Amino acid sequence: GVPAVVEAKGTIREDKAIKMTKGTLSIPPYTLEAQGQLSWSDPPSIRGFFQTESGTGAMLPQGVIIGDGRLNLSSLGITWGLEGKNWDWTTWSMKGKIEGSNRSPESTTSNAKEEIQSASFQWVQKNQKGKGELALKGVPIESLLAPRSADPPSLTGTTSMKTALHMKLESPELLQASLTGKGNVQIQKGRIQTGPVLSKILGLLNVPSLLMGKVNLLEEGLPFDELKGSFSIDKGLLTTKDLALKSPVLKLTAAGSYDLPTEGLDGMIAVSPFGAYSNLLKDIPLFGLLMKGERKGLLTALFEVKGPRTKPEVTYLPLESFAGGLKGLAQFTIDVLTNVVTLPLPEKKTPEPISPSK
Repeated sequence: GVPAVVEAKGTIREDKAIKMTKGTLSIPPYTLEAQGQLSWSDPPSIRGFFQTESGTGAMLPQGVIIGDGRLNLSSLGITWGLEGKNWDWTTWSMKGKIEGSNRSPESTTSNAKEEIQSASFQWVQKNQKGKGELALKGVPIESLLAPRSADPPSLTGTTSMKTALHMKLESPELLQASLTGKGNVQIQKGRIQTGPVLSKILGLLNVPSLLMGKVNLLEEGLPFDELKGSFSIDKGLLTTKDLALKSPVLKLTAAGSYDLPTEGLDGMIAVSPFGAYSNLLKDIPLFGLLMKGERKGLLTALFEVKGPRTKPEVTYLPLESFAGGLKGLAQFTIDVLTNVVTLPLPEKKTPEPISPSK
């Protein structure tokens, strides 16, 4: 029901080429302009440039939404150029930026506080090498994940992320093995459907049984207030030292690596039971108190994670095994956990008086 006009001006030549001097997609107030040339001779060649008008030109009319409806993107700005001499897009030269948001014409003129969702992607590509920057703000993470039929999303929540990566584009395998960069991510108010690692940790701690009737972790997933961390990628190896999960059920921190080409995990996870259900969980036998250093009095359980992502080995590490002091990944996880959980030293329980025998 929204009027739109597509216009094109150009020539079709005898040498199997189309030259467009001006092309326009107009959905007032939105306008996308294009120009370029396409030749399907042997070898074929392509050259083109796309851009939206400045100002309100990137704003779509009310009721028109781009992409997944959960993203609610009502503006779409494009500046993109490309040039290549065959059908293999990885050999082309490209440079551009695409950005969208849910802003409205009213939001630019009113003082009303509006929750802005936005996504921005910048890309530069030449000689089968690419460099990209991705920024998300307030975007539902489930709208970015591939759906698994009728199953609930593996992860929900509102995500904000910034990352810059570069890679080689010669093949999918080389792309993963060459991926290098860094970034940070924050997801708020969501749920995690318990995957292989989390389900094993919760099972070892017996959390699902202890919370039966209060939180259905098996069907509804683990609720969380915030999942936050930074990461770096070096030639396909993703590393983090400060991943932290704040949940009403428990607090969890992780440090380690994930090899993208082989899907191999190598890390350490620390879990603390402090939250809305701490009274039910704090007496789990696997939880122990750190008795040395600045982290003294922190109730926690440590787990080592190794192996393939789909079938990882999750091993409980008794705190007694760290009698000589925390080192490496264990130290990172506990340091982050200390910042997540502020816990005073536990008070000594006064022994209950023994009733006199009658």
